[in-house]
Amino acid sequence: MTTIEDFTIEDFINSNMNTTFNVITQRELEALREEGHAAEELISHLASKFGLLIHGSQRYTPGHFLPCRRNTGRITTFDDARVAMFRAIVNPHDFHPLELAQLFSEGTPETVCLKGVGINVIRPQGYVCLVRKDHTFFNFPEGSCQYVSYEKHCQIFAKIDISRKDLPYNIANSKGEVLG
Repeated sequence: MTTIEDFTIEDFINSNMNTTFNVITQRELEALREEGHAAEELISHLASKFGLLIHGSQRYTPGHFLPCRRNTGRITTFDDARVAMFRAIVNPHDFHPLELAQLFSEGTPETVCLKGVGINVIRPQGYVCLVRKDHTFFNFPEGSCQYVSYEKHCQIFAKIDISRKDLPYNIANSKGEVLG
């Protein structure tokens, strides 16, 4: 059954996206928020509708291709928008994405506690890239929300500029102190 909310997301997709390469800015996300929708909702809907995987990063990726990491030789993506978005805003050295996925599978937490108390843990903005889930990606570890490819790069379907306000959780350090 289709709801009014589905039409709003679909209207947004139909008016802002094409089938090859897309960039969604904070301004466009703000318009979607004004309609009562969250970035997570849009990203999850896009991933489901177009068969995409989601990569979150604190660094902007120029161009139309997502490169593999130099130190690992792999591209790491997720089928859970929350994990990728969290990775885009929060320093990935302060949490393990699969532990975060387990936490999310138990419901929507009010507060997510990180391992460390480092400086510059939370960034004001981050970037999400959606890529096609093709034969080069495999589920690793099997049964998790993480998918890996050892290709040198993969084509980006959409880049989305997200901000801290797109994560609807308090973020606390290992001492339980709520961070920015």
